[in-house]
Amino acid sequence: RKGYTWDVGVYNAADYGGAQRRSRMIIRATKGTELPPLPEKTGPRDWFEAVEDLIDDAPDSKAANWELKRIQKAIDSGRIDPSKPIITMGGSAFRGVASAANAGKAAPTLTATAKSVPRIILPDGRVKRVTGPMMRRLMGLPDDFVIPDNWGQAKSVLGNGVHGSITESFIAPLAKQGRALRRAGKGVEEAADTAATAGKEADRYFDPEALKRARSQANAHKSRESLVYLTPEQFLRMAKPLPSDAAPYKT
Repeated sequence: RKGYTWDVGVYNAADYGGAQRRSRMIIRATKGTELPPLPEKTGPRDWFEAVEDLIDDAPDSKAANWELKRIQKAIDSGRIDPSKPIITMGGSAFRGVASAANAGKAAPTLTATAKSVPRIILPDGRVKRVTGPMMRRLMGLPDDFVIPDNWGQAKSVLGNGVHGSITESFIAPLAKQGRALRRAGKGVEEAADTAATAGKEADRYFDPEALKRARSQANAHKSRESLVYLTPEQFLRMAKPLPSDAAPYKT
């Protein structure tokens, strides 16, 4: 509509290299050109590998009894393996179901509310609170990406965000295509300016009638470069006497 080519889809960050299950609806649109191809799915990144070096320095924490009961229920059903590190997001969209995952998989979705505290439960019994820098990595952002120092504010900002893998896989190609189109447009404008300047120089140095015939010949051949292919004799027959200020052009 309105000259746009567009599509819409719901994409999970874990399908495109994210260390977190995080689905978002993405609408892509371009005008005057085709959409970049959809990226191939690559599978998830291991959440534990993403934050492992930050775990020891994270503050100790304690999971609520209701959360431990949910995790135990997941262990009893075989969904969670207690011999491996567990990440739990501190809440769930479904009553009685733990929002948790073992190491080796993508983490559950990080929410924006500070009431749900993500924790990491280690096989040795230690429980660590997921820090702001950990959440930043789980969101697929670089360590130098600035987040609020306050934990609750950082969780709110990150929990409302689009995962970095989705930005990189779906939005970055559109931005790259847009930059290429802008560069092409600038190139066309510069070419037009060059052609206009060349036209003025031609009017200055060549006999108008001869130049008119040459332009007519160029149009007949549908080529703007017909003048380039004139023989030296033809070129000299078209030339006017050079002005006194035209020394750079004598060669």
